[in-house]
Amino acid sequence: MSQYNVLVGEREYKIKVTDAGVMLDGKFIQCGLASLDNNGLHKLTNGNKHHNVYMSAQSPEDYEILIEGRRAHAQVIPSHRRGRRRNGGTHTGEINAVMPGLIVDVMVKQGDSVKKGDVLVIQEAMKMQMQMRAPRAGYVDLIPVKSGAQVEKNDLLARVAV
Repeated sequence: MSQYNVLVGEREYKIKVTDAGVMLDGKFIQCGLASLDNNGLHKLTNGNKHHNVYMSAQSPEDYEILIEGRRAHAQVIPSHRRGRRRNGGTHTGEINAVMPGLIVDVMVKQGDSVKKGDVLVIQEAMKMQMQMRAPRAGYVDLIPVKSGAQVEKNDLLARVAV
């Protein structure tokens, strides 16, 4: 059995993975996660529902996750290391492309004030559009891309400063 504490935004989840399945905050959930390629694309099954999920490891504990066009930052800490969790996360305010694709639209311009979660850039990859959202409140410090631009994995799309 493996136990983890997963921090997504301000919310912390307790996850236990056993041979029988997954416990999320003490409740059993019937789910499955299967890798579709070696570049981070997965299929998440929850009952009869299926979702494509893209996960990119930023470090052994930090992950960028795209699901249903929404982006999240998750910090995964094995429960035996819980006391070492970094306060406040590690997000720098930079938004990078998680996979190669096309910039469909740039919703803000340099200097604009944004709230956490505001859509900054819309990227299309593998026939799905992803809304790249502000990781924190602040102002748009840099937008190095334009609509119609091709980007590669990890290219800087935007930066939000406080």
